[in-house]
Amino acid sequence: MKSRIGFTLLEMVLAVVIISAVAAVSLQFIRPVGESSRQRSCDVSRQMLQNYADQYYNRTGTWPQRNLAELATNEFVGPRLPPCPCQGGNYEMSGAIVVCPLHEATRK
Repeated sequence: MKSRIGFTLLEMVLAVVIISAVAAVSLQFIRPVGESSRQRSCDVSRQMLQNYADQYYNRTGTWPQRNLAELATNEFVGPRLPPCPCQGGNYEMSGAIVVCPLHEATRK
């Protein structure tokens, strides 16, 4: 009786298919985590600007303009307003709420 050494082609193909399936399934779980962390990063920046907008309202009795230009002072944010950390867009006022126009459509 001859002993068998190595793997057959069928075993090799089956191993590659199984590894590919596991990799494809695991990527579905990794991507949302990255998107979720980017969303949270945007939410933190937006909330910071909301706090400054609230302070501005408490001091002046009016909300900042839509482009938040009044907050770009050393008294509040500093000389430059922070952009969205994900895509670099500008935050805006919508009534009394600071929003990120890039993420409002995807926010749950």
